[in-house]
Amino acid sequence: MAGPNGPKSPDKGAITPVYLALVPPETTEPNGKLGSKKEVQPCPLPVELYLTLDASSFQSAIFTAPWILSSSFFSKLNGRGQAAVESLASEGLKPLFHQLDINDLNSIKTAAAFFKEKYGGVDILINNAGIAFKVADTAPFGTQAEVTLKTNFFATKDMLTHFMPLIKAGGRVVNVSSFVGSRTLNQCSTELQQRFRSDDITEDELAVLMQRFVDAAKKGEHKQDGWPDTAYGVSKTGLTTLSMILARRLSKERPNDGILLNACCPGWVRTDMAGPKAPKSPDEGAVTPVYLALLPAGTAEPHGRFVSEKEVQPW
Repeated sequence: MAGPNGPKSPDKGAITPVYLALVPPETTEPNGKLGSKKEVQPCPLPVELYLTLDASSFQSAIFTAPWILSSSFFSKLNGRGQAAVESLASEGLKPLFHQLDINDLNSIKTAAAFFKEKYGGVDILINNAGIAFKVADTAPFGTQAEVTLKTNFFATKDMLTHFMPLIKAGGRVVNVSSFVGSRTLNQCSTELQQRFRSDDITEDELAVLMQRFVDAAKKGEHKQDGWPDTAYGVSKTGLTTLSMILARRLSKERPNDGILLNACCPGWVRTDMAGPKAPKSPDEGAVTPVYLALLPAGTAEPHGRFVSEKEVQPW
């Protein structure tokens, strides 16, 4: 329609329409407005990569991966998933690829039912799905808080709710958090720090605190309420705390199953989300998550810890 002389490629021209089409549920703005030159937003549509490994002590593993929305997002998602399958296949493995929207509860339930039926459960779960707004993004902080916590905390919590009962004895659960979470914790009010570090904080209480941050951020009152100015950091503070809560629950409810659950920081890794200037390659970033996922049978520690560079970190 515009002809070959238009300055934008089809991909660039799709940015604003795709952004508006994927405005999160319950968002009230923009509405009835003319949008132009909107920056690309993070997309809470991660993928699930599940593996069936022949010569191994485990049958199934799930790895949820982070993505940033681009106008060619859907083709990239499938293309990269298939590329990962081909790469693993070249090493003699037999992986399968499947899309999973962790922000869609029905998608999570369907995936959980599949693993229960096909494999009788899950041996390894690595929750790596997450989003982050760019520093220069102009979206209101309240919107950033709502969207970020929706994926990084609440949707990941849903994943754990439905997959934890499927973790087999001797299984491993790794929640990919960030050192930004521990730094953010230290910037919270004394009251909040005490609750996040408490051994008696419950999952329900934690969820209330996370929603409290979102509500305060949408009102522009989060600082007065004791929160720092980072939605991503708060989401990772919540995820690490959730990991500790669930680890304590495992120890109490399944003490003889030898399941280990930890949170970790992979470091600053060169991905679509972190950018090309990050010092670590994806292989280097995978070291700590893989270390935790493959802790030998009979190992008792670490469990319910925050780990970076394969070392337990203070919380």
